[in-house]
Amino acid sequence: MATIPAPSQEDDGPDRSAALAAIYDVHAPRLFAVARRILREPADAEECVQEIFVRLVERGVDLNAVDDLSAYLFTSLHHTAATRFKQSERRLALHQRAAPIEEPQTASVDLLQTRALERALQTLPLEQREVVSLKVDGELTFAEIAQVLGVGLNTAASRYRYALAKLKSALEENEP
Repeated sequence: MATIPAPSQEDDGPDRSAALAAIYDVHAPRLFAVARRILREPADAEECVQEIFVRLVERGVDLNAVDDLSAYLFTSLHHTAATRFKQSERRLALHQRAAPIEEPQTASVDLLQTRALERALQTLPLEQREVVSLKVDGELTFAEIAQVLGVGLNTAASRYRYALAKLKSALEENEP
């Protein structure tokens, strides 16, 4: 990953804006992918990522003092997503009361498999879904995941292993 000079707290000019934009360009896609997996809704994920960067600007965070920018951003995402997850769970409960949407009969096999995987991912407990998303979408190591979530390395790896086993079982159950 490219090294981006972090903007200093004292610098409020165009250089700081350019540095923040570069940081956003590099990190936002992975942050969004993780947030999307955790929060289920693209709009919630976008707002979550935007909120992280808005807070960086509003609080004047000195990113030069941050040892690991990626870990800092993913930790911020973890906290922000946890709050939003509670809100989205309430909305999801309302949506589930509505009539189910039928799948079109002409959907391709790949599309049906992708939807089956998405449904299986959503059945995982939040802690496991978070680890899978940080590993797959965020491309973090287990050590980085452990740091972001504030858990031990073995806990992060175990959550991943249990999640994969549950996904495998869920997908096998849904095979025609």
